[in-house]
Amino acid sequence: MGSAGGTPMLVENNSTISNDTTQSAIPSNTDVTVTVNGGVLQNGSRITTGEDPRLGISIRSTTALESVLVRIDGRTQRTYSPNDTKFSTTTTLNLRDGGHRVSVIAVGNTTTVHSTTIVEDAIAPRINFEEPFVTTGLQPPEQNYTLNTSNITLSGELTDRSSVQRVVIKHRYEYTFNGEQTERSRYVIDDPGKSFTQQLTLGPNRKNQTNGTNYVTVETTDAKDNHRKYTFVLNISDQESPDIEILKTTPLHKQSAVALKIQVTDNVGISLFGRQLGSGNTTGLHSYYSENNIYKQQRKYTTTVEIPASLARNGISLWATDLVGNNATLNYSISYADFVSPNIVIDTQATQRLGDQTARVVGTIDQGQFSNAEIEARLDDGTLSDIAILQADETTSRLEFNESLYVDSYPVTVQVRVQDVAGTEHIQRYQITRPDPQQTSQPTPNVPTETVMTPPQSRPTTTEKKGSTPTLTPTQQQRTTQVSTRTATATQNLSIFESLISYFVSILPYTLGSAFCTVVLYVIARRTLAN
Repeated sequence: MGSAGGTPMLVENNSTISNDTTQSAIPSNTDVTVTVNGGVLQNGSRITTGEDPRLGISIRSTTALESVLVRIDGRTQRTYSPNDTKFSTTTTLNLRDGGHRVSVIAVGNTTTVHSTTIVEDAIAPRINFEEPFVTTGLQPPEQNYTLNTSNITLSGELTDRSSVQRVVIKHRYEYTFNGEQTERSRYVIDDPGKSFTQQLTLGPNRKNQTNGTNYVTVETTDAKDNHRKYTFVLNISDQESPDIEILKTTPLHKQSAVALKIQVTDNVGISLFGRQLGSGNTTGLHSYYSENNIYKQQRKYTTTVEIPASLARNGISLWATDLVGNNATLNYSISYADFVSPNIVIDTQATQRLGDQTARVVGTIDQGQFSNAEIEARLDDGTLSDIAILQADETTSRLEFNESLYVDSYPVTVQVRVQDVAGTEHIQRYQITRPDPQQTSQPTPNVPTETVMTPPQSRPTTTEKKGSTPTLTPTQQQRTTQVSTRTATATQNLSIFESLISYFVSILPYTLGSAFCTVVLYVIARRTLAN
């Protein structure tokens, strides 16, 4: 602070400056208090306010105050002459939007300066939209926008002198479908910061509707309660059909079916998805997905469906419809042999050893299409012992087998080899082990004998050559063998005497039977002669 012609010169930002020009003057102690809208501001602080804030001034000094000045951005806007040690006032500041330097200057024996920065926020937050359309600077959005998708992202950057407290988005969809219809949704974003993002599901113009309009309102509010509202209309013009894609194909052999992992996508919303049999066939319709509510419809739908190979072999049609009414069809068929392999089943109960050098193999082959099938018997060292051809060249889908194979020794591995129509060979193996050796060389009833291998005769017959003994038929030989076997088994551990008794006991039923028959024949003959 200097002086010129006795007039004090003020230098701002100095808290207290002496105005005395004599040595005898006593400096005063001055206390300046400044408030904005009731809040106390410290010297050198910064505050953001709403439009035209209220400035409060309160000064106490130990000496009389000559004047009090209020300066805004370096220009004096108010001057007061209190001529007292106390001063207080309240005034409204007519500020433009933005930041301003406000100083309160108390002049007495000393000069005290209280300075602060006041940012007036009289303008509501602005939005620079980024999706689904773009605006720049202070440019507002257009009134109407046409989109080709229903699931959109509404986003933008926020600009304001103070903090944005809230963004409110309102969506109203009006359309005609069996009368006037309205769908509403509301989204509130608190403390969004410098930007906001919100997903919206819009309603399209359906082909069977007279209209379909989406009204969107976005309202912003800042910390100074300044509000701004944006309103625009979003229309959907969808000319694209849904997309059907088969992501993965998995054969299900046992079910003779194929599993298809399918994904359906649409830019508006999937209304229907299903399948039907080949082109032009109205049977076999099956729906996998159906939804008419636009707020529940999916834009991407993934599912796995099982289709019998017999149907897929003849061709099926996968179809989808979106909310607008656009249709899509994907024709699909499979090569039966490529996805369904022959199923080889060896009956482990019936597959067994028949004799020292014979084995029986029983089972079935089904599913798929195959043209070659055979059974092999191989020893442990891989040596081929025997082979039986089941099917050659001719294509079939089912075959039952019951074959006897020659076996050099045991254990032996039997394997069924099947070649499908695609040329792929399928093999099923089973090992037959030889049972524990018998304690006796005599045959036992539990071991299968020639009866299994020899077809039974209609009745027993005997053949006799001249000069030779009669020859028993196979059936008679079998019965004789069985009786002899039972007899030998029962008497092998007895003495000779006991064996004789056992022999007579064993033939006793036959002897008594013969005697009884003789007596009956004799009685009948006597009566006949008497008559």
